[in-house]
Amino acid sequence: MTVSGKGAVLSLLEQEARERPDRIAYTFVEPGERETGVSPGSLRAAALALAQAIAARAPDADRAVLGYPSGRRYLEAVFACLYAGVTPISGHVAEFGRAGAVADGLARTARATGARVVLVRPRLAAIGRETAPELAWVEDGPVAPEDGPPRRRPPELAYVQTTSGSTGAQKGVALGDANLLANLRAQAQLYPIGEGSVTVSWLPMSHDMGFVGPLLQPLYSGSRSVFLPPLRFVADPLSWLRAMARHRAEISGCPNFGYDHVLRCVSAAELAGLDLSAWRCAISGGEPIRPETLERFAATLRGCGFEPTAFVAGYGLAEATSVVTAVDAGAPVRVRCFDRDALQRGEGVPASAGRRLVGLGAAAAGHTLAVVDPETREPLAERRVGEIWVAGPSVGAGYLGASEEEENAVFHAALASGEGPYLRTGDEGFLFEGELFLTGRSRELILVRGVNHAPQDLEATAREAGEALARSRLAAAALPREDGEEGVLLAVELDEPLDGDSLDRLAEGIRLRVAERHGIEITDLVFLPPGSVPLTGSGKVRRRELGRRHLDGELRPAALAR
Repeated sequence: MTVSGKGAVLSLLEQEARERPDRIAYTFVEPGERETGVSPGSLRAAALALAQAIAARAPDADRAVLGYPSGRRYLEAVFACLYAGVTPISGHVAEFGRAGAVADGLARTARATGARVVLVRPRLAAIGRETAPELAWVEDGPVAPEDGPPRRRPPELAYVQTTSGSTGAQKGVALGDANLLANLRAQAQLYPIGEGSVTVSWLPMSHDMGFVGPLLQPLYSGSRSVFLPPLRFVADPLSWLRAMARHRAEISGCPNFGYDHVLRCVSAAELAGLDLSAWRCAISGGEPIRPETLERFAATLRGCGFEPTAFVAGYGLAEATSVVTAVDAGAPVRVRCFDRDALQRGEGVPASAGRRLVGLGAAAAGHTLAVVDPETREPLAERRVGEIWVAGPSVGAGYLGASEEEENAVFHAALASGEGPYLRTGDEGFLFEGELFLTGRSRELILVRGVNHAPQDLEATAREAGEALARSRLAAAALPREDGEEGVLLAVELDEPLDGDSLDRLAEGIRLRVAERHGIEITDLVFLPPGSVPLTGSGKVRRRELGRRHLDGELRPAALAR
């Protein structure tokens, strides 16, 4: 489909609703394997009805946080906002957790992105008005018939993807229609997406990997998307494979942890009889890819017709809309072994034994990838490890509300030669034979189940657990684990000693608050004497060093909770 300019994403729906209004573009899997189909025509009608509510209840809105979990209403709300002339903002609503914690999280997203409106179900609206009365909590119920459907001009921004960003705090990546269309084109070139192809997704719609392709490709390329609730996959990963087999789906993907989850939870007996031979594109991205995971997954599902060549490894990030690189679909993923000592020195040297890395392909058409020395801003030759910089039409306009200095530093970086602008990803890697290999993340973000968490956010939440923490230094850091995922270390420097019961209550409160607000578990919680957390000369926490010392047993706890 060929559309361009402001309002182009909305035009995708308008054109499909006009030309093929009854085609099933989306299928939602309900409890008990029941399925509901959504056509472009019915999506347009539902989006207009919700847009009517937005226009009637928040007539001056310019941005709105989507306060819905992944599902049909999230999809409808995206286009409802565009019809109402409002920019939709991803809201990251979990399917579980207390309503108060959900409302609090949505309010923080609104404040971080400058939004004054949150779109929610009626039950959450009442709680939200108590939590953040300065915001307009717009319910999605019916409005008076005389309030006709809004026909406001499309907003300047088509979508705001919230992310922890390269600096740690929650940010809103400003994406225009051109950014989304460019990434849709890139996906259609990199993946076998086309007329009649089927994608299955259980990824949260509020994250870029679960939004751009699954929600927008059916309107751009004529494909169809089948959705499972994320929590359904977590509780029953076999449901993903059953949906793939039932719909003869060619495309699906997730971060590495999703494939590992299948390997941990699904038995050989449960796989018996499943036909996954249609699965031609198993995308792996969003977090570091473990070669062992790909190999074990392919071997485990070989009897179901799954071919190892189905894996499509790639690299992407929200600041560049979604995908940046990918290997050629249908070609084997390249796993190369590199000398560990050489990698520590900043060079990718092939070796017979060492660290195995998965090749992530080359940049999508129209995009440029550079590996740069972050200090000199000079591009590095192949095999040299540096910071990954990206340029191209998928790169967003910047972070909402960011200072000009910050925006220029991240989104408008220039090489020493003056060439640019480039997006500085904060990730580290090197090019080898024209292909990207990722070695690590220079950012301090903690990646849990494919979702980035800023350590500062976790520390701020934990600090609310008790008055004893008001003056204490708290430091969160990532902990590498054997299964390839990252755990969470939280170190607390105690200013004054606590008795055993007080310490236990404090530890329980910290763990509970972090779990409720962020949906993750603190893997290791340690209480330390003052001066234990390693700092830079300017007083910043050395998080990687903190994690290393903890793993090496160099930290000396002041006390232990039972």
